[in-house]
Amino acid sequence: MSIFPAIHRTIESPMTGRLIAFFLFTLLSANCATPPDLRFSGLRSAISDAAFRRSVSGIGNRELLRGNKIELLEQSDETFNKMFRLLRGARRTINIEMYLLEDDAVGKKLVDILGARVKDGVRVNVLIDYIGGRYAGSLPDRMQELGIDFRFFRAPMSDGSINERTHRKLVIVDGRYGMTGGFGISEYWLNQEDPESSARDLQAFLRGPIVFQMQSVFLENWQETTGELLTGDEYFPELNPEGNVTARFIGSKPHRGSSAARKIYLYAIHSARKYIWMEQSYFLPDRAARRALIDAVKRGVDVRILVPALHTTDIPMVSLASHSYYKQLLKGGVRLYAYQKKHLHSKFAVADDIWSAVGSTNFDNRSFKLSREAGLDIYDRRIARRLKNIVLEDLKDSIEITLEDHQARPWSQKIKERFYRMFESQL
Repeated sequence: MSIFPAIHRTIESPMTGRLIAFFLFTLLSANCATPPDLRFSGLRSAISDAAFRRSVSGIGNRELLRGNKIELLEQSDETFNKMFRLLRGARRTINIEMYLLEDDAVGKKLVDILGARVKDGVRVNVLIDYIGGRYAGSLPDRMQELGIDFRFFRAPMSDGSINERTHRKLVIVDGRYGMTGGFGISEYWLNQEDPESSARDLQAFLRGPIVFQMQSVFLENWQETTGELLTGDEYFPELNPEGNVTARFIGSKPHRGSSAARKIYLYAIHSARKYIWMEQSYFLPDRAARRALIDAVKRGVDVRILVPALHTTDIPMVSLASHSYYKQLLKGGVRLYAYQKKHLHSKFAVADDIWSAVGSTNFDNRSFKLSREAGLDIYDRRIARRLKNIVLEDLKDSIEITLEDHQARPWSQKIKERFYRMFESQL
């Protein structure tokens, strides 16, 4: 989710608002260095090759771990029910890191559960992005009153930067159980009747050795915010195998213009041999990504990307900026689909029946080059088959975007697309 969803509404207002929005984005863009294109040297390895796994382990600086159990959660009410049950069962520690916290029924219920666990002696640490927490209302004060160690991550300009936000979604209980995905603490993720106010998303529930890596990702931002190192068996218990999934948990943040998430995604596209399918709520591919996708098609790879329609996105300016690149992608053979049913907030990819990625990372500049993200890098045929089926089901509620239809869009939309494209480094 962008840190400036209201800018689109501002630009639609009178001229003064447009000038203010333009000035703000220009300032931000001036502080964002253009990252270099990525080039991959060495022998080409297919995703199914062991050499690919070793390479991405080096890129992400995380070892692949066997013996994990990963449960995918499609329904958002299922996600919250699972999360609340997990939190109620905590015995020693709870760590939560989120971008979004809203003072609504879901947020209040979360705080009540966390407060009850504190009374039973559980240590509870909550880290919310300062920008994403702007709708938190009185919940931060309430948490502190209840004995919850609540912190905001990076108030604007506190360190000279407004851009590097935490967009991670982490829930870790007793160092043994974890949840991640694209969700936030908000009623927006409940399955409501009104499609305009609810989200289509995907989460994952984790058990096994991978939770160790997930905990270390949380500790990175917690230590930076508080100066506190969380150690001991209550945070890092001995973890035995819980399943048969091979995966790793990656914490991604900007480094010299390119995050680990960006490198892994581009390397996966570069290494796909049969297909690579994605569902992306905010799809704004940079030059290297566009080239990689088109090159994959030239190799005979089936490339399909499911994105929100303009009426099923909560941040139209990202989708409009993205539309300005559709002609190039469609001419290159990339197949694009616009999801019609409700707000699309999913962030995952699957390729060649073996590799998949699930987490908080959007396929855009903000996730790849500005924000701190987190998610799963999975090598498992059962998970890949499940994700492939999810895409096939969602395609039933989508319309394929053809080059002819795209070129027939109105001039008013084209003007907006070109305007927003000027600020793509911030989107």
